[in-house]
Order: sequence, then structure tokens, then C-alpha cells
Amino acid sequence: MAIYFGVCFLMLVLVYIKGYGEVVAFKKKYPNAVFRKNNAAQNFINIVKLLIYFSIPLVNVIVFLGVLFVISDAEIERVIKEKCEVY
Repeated sequence: MAIYFGVCFLMLVLVYIKGYGEVVAFKKKYPNAVFRKNNAAQNFINIVKLLIYFSIPLVNVIVFLGVLFVISDAEIERVIKEKCEVY
């Protein structure tokens, strides 16, 4: 069981690194981008949801493969733009 949760944690970290890399690339492309701020409660809920997604076996694999291989860069940029006040 510890190996399973270790693999789940590794997949979660890889998805976070991918997301962080996309945001950094977006900030380089749009240096004046201003992101909307979430409150602490919303951030906590988002983290809990991701932990739940990555602890369910089938959902874990679907989210991991979807984020790393299926979703296009244009789609990711569109989602990041939605989270910006100004870009």
C-alpha cells in the first residue's frame, strides 16, 4: 500500500511541476499578467480535491495521462488566461 501511495504522490508532483512550468512559460510570454488571488479556504479545497483525485486508482491514471499527454498547450494557455485579470 505504501508503494501505491508513493506512486500516486509522484504522479501528483509531476502534474504540479507541469502546471508550474506552464504558468512560468505564460508569465514569460505575457510579463504583465496579473492572476486573480484565491482565498486560503479555496486553495485548501483545491488541494484536497487533487489529493482525492490522485488517491483513486482509475481517476489518478486518467488525470495524470490527461494533463501530461492529452491536453494541448493551447488549451492549457486558454485556461491560464481565464484565471488572469489582465494579460
